[in-house]
Formats: sequence, structure tokens, C-alpha cells
Amino acid sequence: MNIKRGTIYLLVLIVTIMTCGWSDMDDHFQIPAEDSLKFRELYRIENQKVKPVISYEDESKRKQVALTFDDGPHPKNTQLILDILKKHQANATFFVLGNRVNLYPDTLKKIYEEGHEIGNHSWTHTNFTSIGLDGIRQEVTHTNTAIQEILGYKPQLVRPPYGAVDETVQGAAKLPLILWSVDSLDWKLRSSSAIVQEVLSNVSNGSIVLMHDIHSATPEAVDAIISNMKKKGYHFVTVSQLLKLEDGQIGAVSGQLIYSK
Repeated sequence: MNIKRGTIYLLVLIVTIMTCGWSDMDDHFQIPAEDSLKFRELYRIENQKVKPVISYEDESKRKQVALTFDDGPHPKNTQLILDILKKHQANATFFVLGNRVNLYPDTLKKIYEEGHEIGNHSWTHTNFTSIGLDGIRQEVTHTNTAIQEILGYKPQLVRPPYGAVDETVQGAAKLPLILWSVDSLDWKLRSSSAIVQEVLSNVSNGSIVLMHDIHSATPEAVDAIISNMKKKGYHFVTVSQLLKLEDGQIGAVSGQLIYSK
């Protein structure tokens, strides 16, 4: 039969409604408007019988983790990580340094064009707690300006170098401060297998994982981490997606400190 699949679904749905009655359908088959597009299929015909095969994904119940990468862009390792993320259809957040953005603008563009989030990690990777209010604002503003000149986009998230935060840092920040709940220790371990073990031993639903795209062992570790966690039902999202931020705006006071969801 040369009947389009969609037509079959419509006919089956009509027959089902006529058989069950509208009242039964109302009681047992209601689709919220906001969720209607998440149903991938309604019914199929199998052995001349109508069988429901509703596929529905409740995003609120998904296990999600945000992988984050600091200190880049790196001309080689960042690209390797981007290739791995694309292979796994995973999203991530890259907290970049302003003084490296100008060195590798094409890599920055690639991060952005492939749908990942870009955050501000300062200009020189200096400890914010040691440079005062004006110094902090200069580091953040200078970096955001450089990124905006390249992408036409200004980051809405800041990760203070070393995770160093005090009241002055919080007062100076005009954006949410994003720390982490799991440290991969890739800056210390420098072994892919050890990094993988460190992350898998500590990660859980809602984790923000700290990694660095400047270390050579990190790309291989990322591949193994994602592969392992996908088997356990995890999805990989940006920080803003994890925290349900609207364009990075947390809807709270500037300088709010965030570790994880």
C-alpha cells in the first residue's frame, strides 16, 4: 500500500477513538501541550493489531552532567575534544582565557559553532583574591570584550581561576560564578586512565566536572568517560542547560556562587 506513514497513524487514531470512546481517551491518553512534540510515535500496526508504542522522554528525570574545560583554547587538544563531543553528540562548556582567545580565534569559533557554551576564565589566569576589585573587573571585562569581538557573543558565566573566591570577588562579579562539584585532577594526574577513574568514582546526577583542554591526557579520558556514562543513561549538557539558566542569566544577585545543580 502506498499510504504515507502519517496517514496510517491518523486512521489508526480515529479507529481507536471510535472504539474506546472520547471519554476513555480523555482519561488515559492526554498529552500536555508542552510535551506533545516529545512523542516520537503514537501507534503501529503489527499483525493487523493496533499496538501503542509511545516514546516519551521526561527531561526532568534525565541524568545530566556538565563537562567543563578550562584554560583553552588549545590548538590541538581543544579540537580533539570537540571531535569526541561531536561523536557522542554531547554538549560541554569551555571556560576560556582571554590571552589565548586572541592566539586561537579559529578554535574559539569552532567551539561556538558546534553548539557548546563559552564562559569567561579571566585574561591571565591570575588569582582573583589577590588583585582587588578593579583588577578583577579588568580581567573579566577584557576577556569578555575579546570574545565578543570574535564571536559577537558575550559570555554570561565566569569561572574564577583556581576556584578562588572571597567576598571581594563575589562583589566584583557581574555574572554567576561557576565552580565545580567534581575535579578530574587532569592537571595533576596526567594519565587518561587515572583521570577516568577519578571522575567515574565521584560523578553523579547534576555534577559539574572540572577538566582542562590544555593537557594531552584529557581528550582520551573524555572519550572514555562519556562512553562509560552514556551506558548508565547520562546525558551531557552545558552548564546553563544543567542549571536551567536562560542565556546564562541565573535570575539572582550578581556574583552568586554555584558548585553544582
